[in-house]
Amino acid sequence: MTDMITGLLERAREHITRHSPAQAAEAMRNGAVLVDLRPTEYRWRFGEIPGAIAVSRHVLEWRMDLTSPHRIKELRAGDYDQEIFLAIHHWQPRLMMMGAPMNANDVAYKYASFNDKLFSAAEPIRVRQGQRILFRFLNASATQNVTLALPGHQFTVIAMDGNPVPQPHSVETLTLGVAERIDAVIEMNSPGIWVLGSTDANERAMGLGRTIEYASKTGKPLWVQPESITWDYFRFCNESKASDPDVRISLVFAPLAAAADGMQHWTINGKEYPDCPPLSIQNGKRHRLTFVNSSAEMHPLHLHRHSFELVSLGGKHGSGLIKDVVNIPPHSTMEVDFLANNPGDTLFHCHQQLHMDYGFMQLFKYI
Repeated sequence: MTDMITGLLERAREHITRHSPAQAAEAMRNGAVLVDLRPTEYRWRFGEIPGAIAVSRHVLEWRMDLTSPHRIKELRAGDYDQEIFLAIHHWQPRLMMMGAPMNANDVAYKYASFNDKLFSAAEPIRVRQGQRILFRFLNASATQNVTLALPGHQFTVIAMDGNPVPQPHSVETLTLGVAERIDAVIEMNSPGIWVLGSTDANERAMGLGRTIEYASKTGKPLWVQPESITWDYFRFCNESKASDPDVRISLVFAPLAAAADGMQHWTINGKEYPDCPPLSIQNGKRHRLTFVNSSAEMHPLHLHRHSFELVSLGGKHGSGLIKDVVNIPPHSTMEVDFLANNPGDTLFHCHQQLHMDYGFMQLFKYI
């Protein structure tokens, strides 16, 4: 008969992934932190493990807590207990005539969701107090920008579009233009049943939400509207200004009056695609694109095969924030830099599908 403590340990060990020495070494090469809990006597007798961090079992909790002043320096802001991927979708589109300032057709949707489940049909995301959850958000909508919140919690943004941000920062809301991605860690420190979802009530009613359920908590999911939904890229930039470019190119975006079919067309520097000549870029040179948005709409901008460094927006300057989609606000000017290091024809466009389909594209050619 197995004694109680042996049975308890066996059940606990079922949930432990044991690494061989070779597997542990490989994990360390990939960035893992190996913590050696053996007493000092054992480390003297059997030898140290190269690259491991020795931590006494008596102070383990304080040394492993990312919020503790006594934590080991090898722990990073991006460390987490669980990883969750959520892609934003909008479903069943239809054209609707919009009033001023557009006075043209736009796309409206019947449903919205995270991944493939509406809020009412999705299983809750179950968490425990004290966990750090890494959420990877993708705006996979064809046309809609989205702002997200989780009441009682903050998002610590650690990466955008797959690139680590220079200055991780905690914010109450996230805004994602079409095709943007954000990786953010949430510390689960507000027990309850909450709604992670769009800050737009109509969009939440369409299904864009997910229940966050703490262990042992019951009740209806709670939503609290955030006080502010302002989004600022420069919270995550370095304060230093970017290096001067070798080449400058200005791109002015403007709409045309809706045609007889109700569809609005778009121009770059006065011409709509494909009736515009290619723009030349120089291989190996740092180019600064100055975007001038003369419209009342936001535009998620993308240059194929390259990434941008955000330089300025609305009088703010910074450096180090690397993205491949940048969302320019209405009636504003933005500067981004990119290195022309991938020769070949390169398409620039607005990622809002309706804008792209109706002229908002420009071809760049290497010279």
